[in-house]
Amino acid sequence: MGDEQSGLRGYGRPVTSTLELTRGAKASAQRHPLPADTVLAVALAVAALVSLDTVYGEIPANDTSYSHGWTAGVVISILAITLPLAGGGGSRFQSPP
Repeated sequence: MGDEQSGLRGYGRPVTSTLELTRGAKASAQRHPLPADTVLAVALAVAALVSLDTVYGEIPANDTSYSHGWTAGVVISILAITLPLAGGGGSRFQSPP
C-alpha cells in the first residue's frame, strides 16, 4: 500500500482527479456555451419526463378517483419550459469584465 507512486495510483499512468475533470468541463462550457446549454436543457427535459413517467406509474390504473389528465399537454408544457434553456442567452448574463 505504501509502495504506490504519488499520482500514479497503481495504474501505471497518471489518473485524472475529479477537480481536474471539473476544471476541464468548466473550460469547455465557457468555450462552447450553446452546446453546453443544449446538453443541460436536454438533460433537464429528460429528467422531467422520467419524473412524469414515474408519477404516472404510481397512479393506480383501475382507480377512478385518479386521472392522468391530458398527457400530451403535460409533456408539451415540460418541453416548453426546459428546452428554451438551450437557446442560450449567454450574452445577456455574462459578467462584466
